[in-house]
Amino acid sequence: MNIFGCITKCDEIAKAIVKFKNENKNVPILVRITGPNENEAKRILDENNIAYFDDMYDMIKFAIRESIND
Repeated sequence: MNIFGCITKCDEIAKAIVKFKNENKNVPILVRITGPNENEAKRILDENNIAYFDDMYDMIKFAIRESIND
């Protein structure tokens, strides 16, 4: 997911992502997130073991590495 929060606060989006992840445990989720309440969103994602990135390129490299290692 590439989240650019502008009007919506990133922490609210992070809470929704956590809810989705809890209901769909086998779905891999990677998030690039930036915007209002970004630090709180990252804390929420981190506490729930959801990978987040500041840079889309880093997220893509991570996804490729993970798919090769599977």
